[in-house]
Amino acid sequence: MNENKNQCMFTLGCPVYKHFSSEGIKRLFILQYCESDFVRCERFILKMAGKEVPEKLLPNGDTLE
Repeated sequence: MNENKNQCMFTLGCPVYKHFSSEGIKRLFILQYCESDFVRCERFILKMAGKEVPEKLLPNGDTLE
């Protein structure tokens, strides 16, 4: 179980981050969503609703090309 209540329990296995070529942009998404306000993450919302989460869906709802 996740010990940090401010961090998403799915952060470590989140598949979207393997598609990032920029570590800086990746880190910004992790800081803004995964390690703070993860309940606004579109990936988290879909997962908690039991829906399929597209691999390239970004936390803000955009999709990677």
